[in-house]
Amino acid sequence: MATQNYIKDNITGKNKKTERWLYIAILLTGCGVFVSQTALSSILNFTLQSDFRYFNASLTLLGLSVGGIFASIFFEKIRANFSKTFSLAGFFYMVTIILPFLFISEIPSTVENAILILILCFSASFLNFFFCGLIVSLTFASKKASIFKLSFLSLVGAAVGSISAFLLTDSFGFDSAVYLLFVVGIGVFLSCWFSTHSFRLDKKTIVFLLFLTTVIVMFTKTSFQIQCPPFSYKLIKEQSNSFSHLCLYELTKTEDYYHYGISINTLYAVGFITKNIENIRVPLDNFRNIIFKITDYKKVLIVGSGAGQDVSRALLAGSEEVTAVEINKLMIDFSNSFSPSLGKSPYQDERVKTIAGEARTYLFKNKEKYDLLLFAHSRGLGKWPGTQLFIPENLYTLEALSEYIDKLEPNGTLAISHFPFTTRRYLKTLALAATQKGLDPEKHLAFLTFNNEVSEMIIFKKDDILSQEREKLKSLAKQYNFLYYGNPVKELPLDNIKILTDDKPFMSLSEHKNIYRPPFSPMQSADLFEWFINIVWSSIIILAIAIFTFLLKTKGKLKNIGTPIFFVGISFGLAGLEFVFINKVTLLLGNPTYSHVVALSSILLFGGLGSLFAMNKTVQKNIRKLILIISLVILISYFSIDNIVKTLLPLEYSLKILSIIGLVFIPSFLSGIFFPIVLEKIRERNNTFIPWLWGIDALAFVVASLVISFLVLSCGVKAILIVSFLGYILAAITVYNFEKL
Repeated sequence: MATQNYIKDNITGKNKKTERWLYIAILLTGCGVFVSQTALSSILNFTLQSDFRYFNASLTLLGLSVGGIFASIFFEKIRANFSKTFSLAGFFYMVTIILPFLFISEIPSTVENAILILILCFSASFLNFFFCGLIVSLTFASKKASIFKLSFLSLVGAAVGSISAFLLTDSFGFDSAVYLLFVVGIGVFLSCWFSTHSFRLDKKTIVFLLFLTTVIVMFTKTSFQIQCPPFSYKLIKEQSNSFSHLCLYELTKTEDYYHYGISINTLYAVGFITKNIENIRVPLDNFRNIIFKITDYKKVLIVGSGAGQDVSRALLAGSEEVTAVEINKLMIDFSNSFSPSLGKSPYQDERVKTIAGEARTYLFKNKEKYDLLLFAHSRGLGKWPGTQLFIPENLYTLEALSEYIDKLEPNGTLAISHFPFTTRRYLKTLALAATQKGLDPEKHLAFLTFNNEVSEMIIFKKDDILSQEREKLKSLAKQYNFLYYGNPVKELPLDNIKILTDDKPFMSLSEHKNIYRPPFSPMQSADLFEWFINIVWSSIIILAIAIFTFLLKTKGKLKNIGTPIFFVGISFGLAGLEFVFINKVTLLLGNPTYSHVVALSSILLFGGLGSLFAMNKTVQKNIRKLILIISLVILISYFSIDNIVKTLLPLEYSLKILSIIGLVFIPSFLSGIFFPIVLEKIRERNNTFIPWLWGIDALAFVVASLVISFLVLSCGVKAILIVSFLGYILAAITVYNFEKL
């Protein structure tokens, strides 16, 4: 009896204020987790040229789960000093919340320091998430607050955090997200403090808090900054948005032109400002100019136009209409930010139409046709190809390339310039797209590769490539030290390369380990792969130990041995839903950052509403039926999701977002029901196990996310819905005892 009423013994008072502060604490921790996760992934992307979203999401949940399990293991000791422990957890959460960002900003992001940065950064993050898990699991165990409301506020806080991190970084730069984290940390600490009434806010305490806040703010303001690459050139300005950090440099300044460079996430692009475009003809005459020397193009569309080099080349070649599509608006803004006295950027030429957006979406909606479609080193938001293991390449799938062929004039050309091996996957995929349209790849394709394999170029013509054009290509290839392949599908080793499709837009594991990586890149591809493998195995082992230990502890106390298996089931179910919806939404909206925010925040928000709905007694008595309903919805989605996406693609952007929200509503709403109902039923019998089960649920989600990330590489996106379906079926099988509790 004492165990079941430990909150009564250790949190004084039964007034509404205590309950209110617990709700505020859980809302803020949910917000803080997602802001921290998003911000940390972004800054690692900026500094190490690698996408760490999946790593960091796994690390987040791993820290949360360990915090919950720790609370359960030391439950009796915590129970004896609950007020002090709860307040201290809030204090250490506040102190550690910005530590990872300080480590990153203080240590130069060199090849030698890459592993050190990751170790310090992830260790500090894990520590912060650990304290967060301790706070949340103890709050859920508290009988002073409704589990249904806590689950609702936790998910709503996460949705708010996801949206806030995006809006702040896009509007005010990356620093704003870090300052928001600091504010959230203070809010969590004060909420934990007030909810326990463990200390009085006397004058000395207030002075201490003000002093501590001032010190942390000043330290953060003077220490935290994203480092621009250490070039010897003059730094003009820098700015960040939701997916990149840009640094603008002055390279050279002559009477004829102003030469500038833009570093994007430590990668590099260069451009020219000039009063007469003829002044930059010679500086721009390199291998990227080959495509413009084959024939004349009246109407050109350039994808990933960057700082505008290829736009200038098209203008110099005499193109009358040039459409430049660049997903990162900051690139265009930086290029247009110079004084008119220096001249103008290519984007400011009257023949140029600038589109700040995603190219595939623009081409799909646009009815125009072009003489040249040029994809010049267009990448996943400034990442080297070797870091994109779990980043969908929707720009180069079979379906996308088929659409591009349809956008060409009868004698039009499609050119793709990219890094080795990656380009060869595009080549094989393009050859299949041409074949499906009744075109012989041997007659329509040519391929150029640099002798040291730094860059490669695919050339596809909608009409046959004429013999004189091939001779010209051979001559140009020799001039720029390239190798020419007239029949690349047969002449190049493409047997072990996989076709990219909208359902399988990912690099395979074998491709990832062999992909080209430049020697100056901080994180090598193999390093990244090994880190991920280690996290997967560590998570699986910890989950197995946690479940086994839980079963030993509950012997004779909780008869339902299917309890932890139920949480594993709903974790795989929800993780599968999230993965599929986020990837399908990326295909619809184009920009992966925007898509992630829209899909994830909608799932979290509707899941929170489901948690509130779970308070209904009728709902609680029919939990198995509801699990079977969501399983049926997932099964229907498996057979209809592709057709739904095709139907939504032509819609306006705002209508797409509304459609996406409607699409995720039912499964997300239902998914939020199950967790709080079962947790509440268990708490009614013995709340000692709540922190442990909360930790197992979070840990199971880690394992589910990691396993799904690997499965999708060989099975495709849509197949993950089967994983989700099986997860909920497993939950339906193991839920039977809960309905009788």
